[in-house]
Amino acid sequence: MKTFLLSLISVCLLLPAFSQRRTILKLDVTEHKLDSVKSYHKLLIVTEGNMQSRMYVENLSAELGKALKSLQIECKYQFLGDRLKDNADTDAALEKAKAWAPDAILRFVPSTTTEKMGYTYAPVVNSLNNSMRFSSPSAELYLTNTFDVKLIDTEDDHVWSARLFTVIEAGRPTIFRRIGKMILAGLRKQHVLAQS
Repeated sequence: MKTFLLSLISVCLLLPAFSQRRTILKLDVTEHKLDSVKSYHKLLIVTEGNMQSRMYVENLSAELGKALKSLQIECKYQFLGDRLKDNADTDAALEKAKAWAPDAILRFVPSTTTEKMGYTYAPVVNSLNNSMRFSSPSAELYLTNTFDVKLIDTEDDHVWSARLFTVIEAGRPTIFRRIGKMILAGLRKQHVLAQS
């Protein structure tokens, strides 16, 4: 009976250890379906903001570039600067980046970038004397990002827009493939890109 109670208590203590914060990926697309599919050959992906925004969109643009390459769309990423820290003129940096002559620009403007440390404690049961202790805490860094995403081209300054909200664990680069697929699905849904 004592062993059963100890096992039951350890299970109850283990559940919170495994109920750690989960990844949240959300894309709210502004409904604005196009009549016909756009034909792009060069896409410039840009962002501004702090280092977290820069690294986030840099990783995301690499995944978007791989996916768009199969559609014969060449991608280039450009960081425009941090308006708050460096007092950077992001509009001037964007004009300079347009020298590449892209057909369209996918702009990520951060509205929220935060990081939060999460700790998990796991109980450890000593089978020799049925005693229990907690392990050292394991820490995970979660990054919360919200971006206003806007696609513009040479003919239209509002082709597609969305709000991207994510909570991801830092150090997991494969998550950007999922986010990229989500953005491409949003573009296809609004008839910006052809269905594949």
